[in-house]
Amino acid sequence: MRKIIWNEEMLRTLRGLFPTATNASIAARLGIGTRLVAAKAAELGLEKVYGSRRAAATRTILENYGNHPYSELSRMAGVSVRTVIRIADRHGLARATSDSAGFISAKRREIVRRERLRMRIGLAPVSKVKVTADRRRVCLRHRLKQSGYIVERGSDIIYFTPGSARSTRREDTGTSLGLVFRPLPQTHNSQNHNLQTKCSEQYCHI
Repeated sequence: MRKIIWNEEMLRTLRGLFPTATNASIAARLGIGTRLVAAKAAELGLEKVYGSRRAAATRTILENYGNHPYSELSRMAGVSVRTVIRIADRHGLARATSDSAGFISAKRREIVRRERLRMRIGLAPVSKVKVTADRRRVCLRHRLKQSGYIVERGSDIIYFTPGSARSTRREDTGTSLGLVFRPLPQTHNSQNHNLQTKCSEQYCHI
């Protein structure tokens, strides 16, 4: 490596270009070799911008590797999933198949939980995960309806009337599944009576 004398203009150019430009382009600009550029930058304590970012990303990945899936590590570190895997491999980190399956299962369970909640309150799904309603709730709602309870579509409130044959066991089970049991309001009674009267009149005129 030949020795050169750095003047103020060369140093100014090096300081201005080194953080973002390649060593090869700086060397061509100054008319020297890339090793001289790297040596002088190290002497001056200069760093590449991407180098500091990569160091921060590496630190984030190493600190959280055992607690988050690759996709979450990618978001936290601000790099791609492929880069996360490369950094992990470079530091000798390995993930068992059971660990990956656990992360996937936990994430899927959370998505299913949110989608079921959206389904219960009548909102459209926001993911591509196919979610069905809780089978126990569906069966119980059907049995309650057969027993005379008033079950409305898309509602967690189950109504009963003074003449309903109530079942304490089924109501306890329904409460544990998120259902709410209330007496039928007077407005509902009036609506049901008007509907039945209207249907009877239509039937009589057939």
